[in-house]
Amino acid sequence: MGMKIEALHVENLLSFDTYDLRFDDSLTVLVGPNGAGKTNVVRMLDLMATALAWADERFVPGTAMPVVEQVLDSYAGARHEGASTTTPARVRLTLALTTQGELDRVVAFVQAGLLSTLLGELSGSGASGQLAAWVSSEVTAEKLAPMWRGALVLEHSGVPDASWEIAYEFRDGTRRTVGLSPAAAPPDGSSGPTSPEVSPPHFARVGSSSDCSASPSPPMSR
Repeated sequence: MGMKIEALHVENLLSFDTYDLRFDDSLTVLVGPNGAGKTNVVRMLDLMATALAWADERFVPGTAMPVVEQVLDSYAGARHEGASTTTPARVRLTLALTTQGELDRVVAFVQAGLLSTLLGELSGSGASGQLAAWVSSEVTAEKLAPMWRGALVLEHSGVPDASWEIAYEFRDGTRRTVGLSPAAAPPDGSSGPTSPEVSPPHFARVGSSSDCSASPSPPMSR
């Protein structure tokens, strides 16, 4: 069984001013007259999938996705009728991670974020090996269980020429956000996108006392 989509929330897009749909565990059927917005529900899922594809591919050197950029731009202008063009648009997809591969990626992401934070705070300490070993032993799937449910959040500010932003919002409020603006032109003036600079995730904290089990202090942290 793959990732489970639990709910959809839309604000200020297409025929939706504000719309909420909770998906059944087994089967969800949309029923309504023509023009009620059934197709637009599917379009919102397609928009999220398109944004995810762009977020993945924009970090691959030499990858160009002009069609995807055009789709994202068209949705950015497809505000709900009567709404200001500067009113933010938002799609929120609540989901649960259910496959081992997905869980492993979350663990790796949090480990990388915590290690990056610690190395930044302890620059020059020479304890990178100790810190990496500590993070690997203390940041485990069992302790991160509260993060298995969260939401993909796609947002556009409404400001002209602004880019979409997509984030995964963990249940504890921690976010990892990726901007979806088109890649800048190469400095030499040639055509094609450049590979954007990608920084590792950086956290001030991981979880909370109510969400995750307490861990010993990392080595060299004092």
